[in-house]
Amino acid sequence: MSDEQTIELWRKLFVYNSDGVLFRKLASGMLKQVGSPCGRDRGYLNVRVGKDFEYVHRIIFGMHYGYLPIQVDHKDRNGLNNAPPNLRPSNNTKNNCNVVKRIGKSGYRGVSAQRNGTFVAKIRDGNTRIHLGTFPNARNAAIAYNKAAVKLHGEFAILNRIE
Repeated sequence: MSDEQTIELWRKLFVYNSDGVLFRKLASGMLKQVGSPCGRDRGYLNVRVGKDFEYVHRIIFGMHYGYLPIQVDHKDRNGLNNAPPNLRPSNNTKNNCNVVKRIGKSGYRGVSAQRNGTFVAKIRDGNTRIHLGTFPNARNAAIAYNKAAVKLHGEFAILNRIE
């Protein structure tokens, strides 16, 4: 089935509001009545369409914008906020840029402490790790990371909070 056909099917089955809540247009069994909200929470909301499950944010994006990108990303990293302004087209590389990772002992993303008391800043661009330099303190390394993140990842970058 083409993307256009898939979106047309979704438009027959569902309707959504501006808050990003998906509702049924057709009844589907005893528990799934017309007008009932859709979505099972498994990290992201998903709903059964035929024999398969589809993410609610992907359905809303397709219905709202009329096309389906490789992936749909949430701008605010809240997987339950499916309002159309919070959704953006993405691909695997861009989507992995804004994954929240554990921050190490330095307190900054992309910054690690060395045994000699200096700090190293590194960032990934796809499968390539880029060494940004060695710095006398974690704050300077975090600033270097932020600059590289904006340059490499643009709106998908997660920046360190520097005080």
